[in-house]
Amino acid sequence: MSEPTWKEVFTDRNSRKRFYVLGVALAIMFAFVFFTLEWTEKRNGFVIESWARQFLGAPIDFSIPIFTLTYSCVLLALYQFRKSPETIYRLLFAYTIMQILRGTLLLIVPLEPSPDIIPLGDPFLKLTFYNGRPNLKDLFFSGHVATILIIGFFTRSQKLRIAVFSAAIITAALLVQQRVHYIADVLAALPAAWISVRLSSYIARSSSKGSSGSAM
Repeated sequence: MSEPTWKEVFTDRNSRKRFYVLGVALAIMFAFVFFTLEWTEKRNGFVIESWARQFLGAPIDFSIPIFTLTYSCVLLALYQFRKSPETIYRLLFAYTIMQILRGTLLLIVPLEPSPDIIPLGDPFLKLTFYNGRPNLKDLFFSGHVATILIIGFFTRSQKLRIAVFSAAIITAALLVQQRVHYIADVLAALPAAWISVRLSSYIARSSSKGSSGSAM
């Protein structure tokens, strides 16, 4: 059975309900992460990986290439999945789960930024989760790397998948060199992204039972 189109999704009551639930989940996630980031900035934590500062040398501001790589992958995902409502549904649910997991770990793992951090210039974050404030303690784990990895897990073309995963590796290296994240932050993004994708697939399968006109 072929996958439903966007028109079919929004003319089917059960399919619309699934996307309404997704919208509520996104709103809850945003509020949770927003207030978590605000609270973690006021909390004292500890610095890790002091050895890495000498190993890596002086920090370099890679904000522009990090922004470019991350949001190029996001735009790629929107383009390649534009005709696949089910993939968009699973992708957004995976992103929501990842951010909730990240917010939870931020509460559990109190870290201080590296003393020589160069704050990341990300206009999207400043306008959304950061609300214009500097968030230097947005550390464990890397949301940028996890987001790119999630897109990679959903990408169907082998060549594009290799390109997206390569972008994730490069972004991770640049974040560490800029001291925006610790090495542990970018490494933890991999299992976090994988868990988020698996959970989103489980939720999608469970929520699609009984939906009409769907091959989900």
